[in-house]
Amino acid sequence: MSRPETTEDLEFNLFYQAIQTRFLQQYEHAQQNCWLVCIPRATSLTGCSLTRSFVDMHMLQPSVYLKDQYTAVCNGQRLDWQLRGGQLDCVSSSGTSLSIQVLSEELAYNRQLQQFKMFIVDRPLDPNYKPSGVRGSHYFATKTRRKFEEHVHFLKSFENHREPLRDLDNRVSGFLQHYLIVEQENLLGETASKLGSTTKQAHASFLEANRRDGRLEDRRVHEAVWLSMESYLMEKVHSKVFPALCRVHKRQNDDLVQRSKYLRGTLTPSGVGVSEDYNCPYGQTLLHLNQLESFKSPLEQLYCLQDAMECIQQDAREHFTKTLRHGEPTPLASDDLIALLVS
Repeated sequence: MSRPETTEDLEFNLFYQAIQTRFLQQYEHAQQNCWLVCIPRATSLTGCSLTRSFVDMHMLQPSVYLKDQYTAVCNGQRLDWQLRGGQLDCVSSSGTSLSIQVLSEELAYNRQLQQFKMFIVDRPLDPNYKPSGVRGSHYFATKTRRKFEEHVHFLKSFENHREPLRDLDNRVSGFLQHYLIVEQENLLGETASKLGSTTKQAHASFLEANRRDGRLEDRRVHEAVWLSMESYLMEKVHSKVFPALCRVHKRQNDDLVQRSKYLRGTLTPSGVGVSEDYNCPYGQTLLHLNQLESFKSPLEQLYCLQDAMECIQQDAREHFTKTLRHGEPTPLASDDLIALLVS
């Protein structure tokens, strides 16, 4: 069975976590009997109460008479399911009409090394299920945030955000006023350690203050909070840290600039050993690279650099089209990206 474009990460699926812990007995019973285990995708579980009866609905016993037919029994109610072309159709005599898409199939083995199947399905098998309009932890964990304002908005979406952010602002104020950055390359690590320690303390404080927020059951949201706290901090200290870094590395950068000027005639894609397909104008790539210095947080700069690298292939492809060549540019090896960025 084909997989969707983005497969479900079971490690962060609340239903899968529940049958691995609270409902392990039911899960092991299904494994032992080689039943079909259906796991609703994480985004469909927002607002669902993970009870014993809810779990029972998703442990399907294969029919001994009919191929691809399964039965679930929950609170005395029997639900029959038929697998047809990538979807489960409810064929219950109660008149319930329901079709559920199977997104992907996983094969697993029980303790007796017998094979059983797990289906990732697009919604719970509960006939009374209604989609929640509330955004669940999956949305907050996987959403990409680039700008400072987006990180602040995310942090402020937690009810108890004020005190942790106020405490962090006080730490930032103390850093800006009193911390001395020793501008020597071998001592910059001390500043990095200081900022890392501050982020760690702020992150722990924020999680503790919001420990009752259901989104934090998903560990990926912990990581999202960390990235937002880090970006929040680095935006605040940029005016002090970044100029110091520039001064420390100025001599090294000046040497590179002088070498680049000396080698200007040979710093072309072909001159550094890259395919002639990439000897072309890089309008969009340069546009992104020229914006790099305008970003304050390392995460924003990283995304900017990522966009520039993606534009290299795009610029080469457009040059192919304009010069009436057919096909696609030669695939670019990862090692060649550095050479192209230098040239």
